[in-house]
Amino acid sequence: PCIRNCTTVTNEATITIKENYEIDNLIVMMGEQNITTSGNNIVDKDTGRIYIEKVTDNIEIRVVVHGNGKELKPIDYVCSSMWNGYPASKAFDGKEERPYYWHAAENSSAPQYCGAKFDKKVYIKKFYLNFYYQSKNIILQGSNDGINWIDIQSYSCSNRADMYYVTNTYSENYKYYCIKALDESMYVAYFEIKFYGN
Repeated sequence: PCIRNCTTVTNEATITIKENYEIDNLIVMMGEQNITTSGNNIVDKDTGRIYIEKVTDNIEIRVVVHGNGKELKPIDYVCSSMWNGYPASKAFDGKEERPYYWHAAENSSAPQYCGAKFDKKVYIKKFYLNFYYQSKNIILQGSNDGINWIDIQSYSCSNRADMYYVTNTYSENYKYYCIKALDESMYVAYFEIKFYGN
């Protein structure tokens, strides 16, 4: 049900996955032989491309996918503190340039957080974060009142802007989610946050 399109030209195929899904594994069998990328043969799960130099038997293609959910739209915003003119809502406005960013209060040090409230309890599968001032360590947290937070997963950050996947399973869905910066520095600020899930 996740495969939208599969075009074949003799010994070549390209598999396209529906939006909000990604390929975990691409298994190609020719008879009893497992075809992998070697020699001129190509099995690329990142692009969905399959090329078999010499077809000698029936070919079976198995696609293992996982869902990453859709982008979730907040109904309100929360933060630990705010520098005047840089509210939490600016981290969710779709703009990733100055002066469109959330900034924690002047001279405040980490930990500081910024997040969003949703109209119902949701489950986060991944999130996008673009730092204004980059932190090295962050935690994704969930809450149902915007005050008491539960740690879901911690991350080490090597890029200013990146997608972070939630690999820890958690049993309760939450109405609030935030990204908490842990590094003790003078400033904490985010250009943009996007939460994905269901």
